Amino acid sequence: MLTLFVLALLAASVAALALRRVLTCSPLQRLPLPPGPKPLPFVGNLFQIPSEGRVKLFTQWRQTYGDVVYFHACGREFVVLNSASAATDLLDKRGTLYSDRPYSTMASILVGRWKSLLQLRYGERFRISRKHMRNALNARTISESLGFQEDESVRLLQALLVTPEQFPAHIRRNVGAVSLNLTYGYRLHEGDGYLLTLAEEFSRITGDALASGRWLVDIFPWLRYVPSWMPGAHFKRWAQWARRRCEELVDAPYDYVKTRIAEGNATSCFTSRALEALQEETRKTPTLEDEDIIKNVATSLYTAGTDTVSDPGSSLAMLSSFILMMVCHPDIQRKAQAEIDKVTGGTRLPTHADQDKLPYVECVIKELHRYNPVAPFVPHSVMQDDEYRGFRIPKGAWVGANTWGILHDPAIHPEPERFNPDRFMDDEKNIPQRDPREFSFGLGRRRCPGVMLAASTLFIVVSRILAVFDILKPVDEVGQEYMPPMEFTSDNIVYPKPFDCRILPRSTEAIAVIQHHS
Repeated sequence: MLTLFVLALLAASVAALALRRVLTCSPLQRLPLPPGPKPLPFVGNLFQIPSEGRVKLFTQWRQTYGDVVYFHACGREFVVLNSASAATDLLDKRGTLYSDRPYSTMASILVGRWKSLLQLRYGERFRISRKHMRNALNARTISESLGFQEDESVRLLQALLVTPEQFPAHIRRNVGAVSLNLTYGYRLHEGDGYLLTLAEEFSRITGDALASGRWLVDIFPWLRYVPSWMPGAHFKRWAQWARRRCEELVDAPYDYVKTRIAEGNATSCFTSRALEALQEETRKTPTLEDEDIIKNVATSLYTAGTDTVSDPGSSLAMLSSFILMMVCHPDIQRKAQAEIDKVTGGTRLPTHADQDKLPYVECVIKELHRYNPVAPFVPHSVMQDDEYRGFRIPKGAWVGANTWGILHDPAIHPEPERFNPDRFMDDEKNIPQRDPREFSFGLGRRRCPGVMLAASTLFIVVSRILAVFDILKPVDEVGQEYMPPMEFTSDNIVYPKPFDCRILPRSTEAIAVIQHHS
């Protein structure tokens, strides 16, 4: 009898607790979560998410679960937005709720990247940083940089003429030189690769620190208190080294600008203008916090174009894709070249002033954005429980648009697997499809602010390479052409895996055009 009484009492207690939870929870908490794959005990959907090809899996899930999909793994909750309407509804129209960033113990705390614009949580510092970034990338500033972009593009053409097989390094230098000058007023000279090398290392470190599932400390945050000397604490020692390297990139070029300002010979750039504007507004010397914000925004601005792990505005990744796609699609290359020749007569290089006269070249660039978007899935974080289509979006969930899936939606872009710039032509024979840059640069208040800079950089480099060079298939040891594999990375940023090609001047006249501009 006593045993039955105890069991009855226990059952009543459990029932009472369950009833209390039902009565005290908010109406939102009673809503079901969005549909998704069935999880396993303890680990959730961890083993159902591949290390490569995640966005293609998310796209397949749309057929089974719909365009809003929920899953969880290792204590984290994820909501994937697989349609343009769902992504716009939440990330754009409800931007206030969805403007936070997911928190990473390794990247944000141990490596110290919480101050970067990419990792910065939504709040006052984010708003100040975003304002600085908008000022750095407004129409007037970009217009002032066009001449420098054209000068650097000539140096790129000269380098490709001499050592075309080193095209990845030449493109990297071009993008880095433009970013360095815009951010710090620094002109990159021959053999001067310290800051470029440091930026590439910064990119790799960021990618490693953000790698999903790599760090146990991201699952068990209390591990960050483990002393670095303890056995098994390699992650702490790596984080200490990574933090020092990142701080070097943040501090070194900023100190260069401050020294030039003190000497009275600073070149106008984002950093110098930001410091001057702050002094004019406050009528006092910038505080340490003011300077800390400016130099971290400057780092985000400089590394954005060369970043191959985290930034949707990466011009380096886009230009690498451009070279590969021209190798694989010579018919598209010839059509773009014919358009350029009609405008320039083959006697000069195109300029930014020619952009409106080269609509097909613009369509090639749009198709690059659509076919392989640089950042196929960049998560936001929702700051409170939300309701969408009768489902609960839980507070703190990682919510991201499946950009690759949206830009390969046949309802928006028919024949999505075909690389076809004509889909964006606006003429009497064609109604242009939706501009992919609405999604490829991100959405909402986290949208990449470098849209205009990326557009001007891509146009001048793409149009000028096509004006004077043919991008051809590589040849094997017996002189036979072969198609290089069209393989892309599956990391946070998508760019081509190493490949071979031939970049040859189109004619002796093309060589003369390059030499004339020298």
